[in-house]
Amino acid sequence: MLVKAMANALRNQVLAILGERKSSAVAISKELGIDYSQVKYEMDVLDRARLIKQVGERRRRGATEQFYEATARAYLDPSEWPKVADPVKAGLRASLFQNLLVDAATAICEEVYDSMEGAHMSWSPVIVDQQGWTELTAVLLRTLEEVLRIHDDSAERLVAADEEGISCTVSILGYPSAIKKRKVGLPVDAEELISLIADGQEDEGRGSDMENADPKPDAKRKSKGKAKAPGKRRAQKTRQSPKPKRTKPEK
Repeated sequence: MLVKAMANALRNQVLAILGERKSSAVAISKELGIDYSQVKYEMDVLDRARLIKQVGERRRRGATEQFYEATARAYLDPSEWPKVADPVKAGLRASLFQNLLVDAATAICEEVYDSMEGAHMSWSPVIVDQQGWTELTAVLLRTLEEVLRIHDDSAERLVAADEEGISCTVSILGYPSAIKKRKVGLPVDAEELISLIADGQEDEGRGSDMENADPKPDAKRKSKGKAKAPGKRRAQKTRQSPKPKRTKPEK
């Protein structure tokens, strides 16, 4: 079911957000600039698949706002990946990379990427033998597991201290290089890059989702001046849990 969830671009974004922090359909709709009914529909799909769970609620203007968090991370275990069909793999890679690219470019545009000491970015083409490749992939997997451990430990401390958390992103890539087509181009403006990605998505249309068979509510994305690309998330300090109800992290 995780593969199915991640093959849908919007559902993938919702799962990633709820893996980072607790939120509601209302809040995610505003964050992504997407119609509430469409976000609510995708969250219902994730809820039925038990990939997210409700952790709190609050009354707001005569209605009840429900808060959720992810029960599964938006990534596949190495043992699951070989079972995924190649066309689906390509779609998952493209969707994740698009989110990564827009998220990083937005942080640069809003001048928050280097707002804290220690922010990192690197590109390291290397040549290794088969043993070296095996060692590299093992290092990447251990790094991911360590990042998730730090996230979980931080969540417990933040809840215990009732403190705000720092929203940050760790992106990990490791892949065989397309050496013959590798190019190092001229510097690109971050805002121009986001605009190009948004234009490309509009050209493709929403029918390009890998789950066209899914019935979806007729809803148009809200337009607020500059187009927002899916996955464009504002870097900010966020509370680790909503004000209405807080649940203790599961041990």
